[in-house]
Parts: sequence; structure tokens; C-alpha cells
Amino acid sequence: MGKIHFYQQRTFSEIINVTFEFIRENWRPVLKYMVYILLPLSLVQALVMNEFYKITGFSGITDAASYGYNNQNISLIFYFLAVSFVNFIGLVLFYSLIFSLIELYNSRNVGLFGIVWSDIRPVMWKFFGKSVVLSLTLFFIIIVAALVVGLLVVATPYTLILTIPAFIAAFVPLTFAYPDYLYGKEALPQSLSHSYTLGWRCWISIFGISLLTGLISGVLQSITSMPQQLTLLFRAIMASSNDAEAMSPMMSFIFYIFGVISSFGGYIASVVIPIAVSYLYAHAKEKYDGLSMYSDIENFERLGEREQNREQQPYDLI
Repeated sequence: MGKIHFYQQRTFSEIINVTFEFIRENWRPVLKYMVYILLPLSLVQALVMNEFYKITGFSGITDAASYGYNNQNISLIFYFLAVSFVNFIGLVLFYSLIFSLIELYNSRNVGLFGIVWSDIRPVMWKFFGKSVVLSLTLFFIIIVAALVVGLLVVATPYTLILTIPAFIAAFVPLTFAYPDYLYGKEALPQSLSHSYTLGWRCWISIFGISLLTGLISGVLQSITSMPQQLTLLFRAIMASSNDAEAMSPMMSFIFYIFGVISSFGGYIASVVIPIAVSYLYAHAKEKYDGLSMYSDIENFERLGEREQNREQQPYDLI
């Protein structure tokens, strides 16, 4: 099986197929570096979430109705901010790692075969910095849009009939923001503008890919998080009956281990999303920007090889 070409027009089903082909071909290095980078973070995430659940989970379920969180406001705010920060770092590291591996797979003649950390590090830290800037920018845009929706709701709640669908529709094209900014060389404003225009042209495809991969990821995440959720339910029941077992060190340790499985399993389950989005983005770049044409001009001697490896397929996704 030859190396997967990135910038190539593909049908919807081909994008799904090539996504899983990439995973089948590269699951060892992907898993290896996810263990190295994201498993230690999952240990921290589970620890923070464990403390957060002590306030809002098994004890808070029974106590909140009687006296609220008046005696726990400081801890609640602290752990909420801690959870948000750790989750943000996890999200940025996850996307930086996966996009870096895809970038290296495309740029190396042997793909990810024999890849070592020294190969990944410069690309990943570059992508990490860009991902932080992009994530904060998108967060600001979403907050502003949410405030606009909120102000319209204050005027009349009936605006939700239009604003909620419009809000969702407007943010679907931003799915291309990450691959366009990370893979490209444009500044952030130009990249956002270009990716948004490209995203609108592929709106249905983005929605379909996001829905399908989101469902796959959601099912897998529900499996990995099930032990933690069952343990949380058990602790809530025990706390309601004032059972000391709910607070025992052994129970807390078990809950922590299940939290690590849930956090790291969530990353594993989500791998399919950025890979599928990347290949959809590559399709769009080839279809609307003709990216490979410029690449062929610069690498004319490899044109024949690329054309031999390209299969003639219908190019419309949906």
C-alpha cells in the first residue's frame, strides 16, 4: 500500500476510508506519542476532576438543595478554573500533536515510519503556539456572538427561533480554521478569512463529517467514561446515605483511576475527528484552490508519479 496523498479530491466515502486507512497505517506512532504526551496530562486532569466532583458531584447532589454552595464558593471557583485550564491545555496539546503527525506524515518520504521525538518536537511546539492563539481567538469570537444572541433574547425570546440555527450554521465553517492556520503560512486574520470562505463552500460536507465522526467519538468516549460515571453514581448514593465507604481512600483511588481512563480514553476516541477534518480540508484546498497544481510546478519531476497514484473518481462530496 502506497503513501496516502494529502491534497487530493475525494468523495465523502473516500474521506472516511482514507481517515481510517491513516489510523490503521499509523496507529502505533500515534498511540505512542499520545501516551507520552497526553497520558501524563490525563493523570493531572483526573486529579483535578476528582476534587471538582467532591464539590459538585457525589456530595453536592444531596447537599446543594438544602444549603447550596455558600460554604464552598471559593473551592468551587478554584476547581472550576483549574478544570477549565487543564482541559484547554489538553485540547490544544491534542490537536497540536495530531496535526503535527499528519504534517510530518505528508512531508517525510517514509511517512511516520521510524519517527522520533526530535522530529516531532519543533513542529509540535510551533503548532502548539499557533493553536493557543487560534483557540483564544475563536473563544473570543464565540463569546461575542453569544452576547449578541443574549441581547436579542432580552429584547424578545422569539429571536431564538432564528439566532440558534444561525449561530450553529455560522460556526460550522470555522472547522477549517485549525488545519488552514496550522498547515498554512498565512497570518491569523488572513487564515481565518480564507478558511471561513472555504468552509462555507463545503458546509454540508463539514457538517456531515463532523456529525459522523462526532457520533463515532461519542460512542467510544461513552465506553471509556462508563466506569467513572458508574462510580460517581455509586458515590452519590452512598453519600446520600452517609455511608463512610463513599469517602474511603480506596474508593477515591478507584475513582481516580477511572478518571484517568476516561480522560485518556476521550483523547483516543477523538483521534478520528481531526484526521477526517484534515482530509476534508485537503480535498477542499485541491478542489477550490488547486493547491497541487502549484506544487507540481515546483516539483515537476514528480508529476508523473503523482498522476499514476491518483485514481479518477467523482469529485463532488455530497
